[in-house]
Amino acid sequence: MAWPRQQCSDGVSGPLDLPQDLLERRIATAEERLAALADGQSLCELSRAGAPGGVKDGEGRLAALTEVRRRGVAEADAVLASWERDLATAGTKGTQWQSYRAGGVDELRRLQDELAAID
Repeated sequence: MAWPRQQCSDGVSGPLDLPQDLLERRIATAEERLAALADGQSLCELSRAGAPGGVKDGEGRLAALTEVRRRGVAEADAVLASWERDLATAGTKGTQWQSYRAGGVDELRRLQDELAAID
């Protein structure tokens, strides 16, 4: 079954054949945004420098989406629940960890909303 044409909240549009296509588009967008934020520097280098400019948020977004890719789109809700639990205690681990987890949770919620829209 082919899904109807859908526009993602980040402006990416086109025909979606499967929920996996939506996930792959979100991953590609997250990779592009993180690469732009890193501006050619390694993520480890940026982390040591305090990860300015939303780098940890972007890294968390990409990590959360790739976890869904590994586990399968059908497990997106379980991945979100896990990231939300970790976010609840992230503040005790520092601001970078909190930014990382918050970015992941936000991205997973967006993915969940978009998956529901094509269901």
